[in-house]
Amino acid sequence: MKNMVLYAGIAGIAALLVNFLITLVYYEPRPFATYHTSILIPHAADDSFPSDHATGTFAMAFALWVRNRKLGSAMILCAVLTGISRVWVGHHYPGDIAASIIVALFTVWAIQKIKGLFDPAFSMLIGWYHDIWAKITKKGYK
Repeated sequence: MKNMVLYAGIAGIAALLVNFLITLVYYEPRPFATYHTSILIPHAADDSFPSDHATGTFAMAFALWVRNRKLGSAMILCAVLTGISRVWVGHHYPGDIAASIIVALFTVWAIQKIKGLFDPAFSMLIGWYHDIWAKITKKGYK
């Protein structure tokens, strides 16, 4: 389970890095900035494409789905709701969300291709976690 969470975190971070690289070469104003409409929740008038919120949640959800279909499916539903909410409040276009899904899928696919590089580091981190937790619980801290 801990390994699965680490992969989901790496997927989310990597996908957001891809988003950052995209924003360096392509700019799309947010819908409320283009159409000068009132929005439900205030937001900076920065780049809209792709949605960071949707990209992060879809990347983590897909990474979880690869390792646990039941949990991953529930998280994909949460990611879909996140994407819908971003359009609903006027922060993104539907195409921004679609691009986020593509970025997330690509990122998780790429991580799956090189997952052997992460396994030793994740095993070490999990080992450290268990060692620290064992020391804390031996001293009576709970």
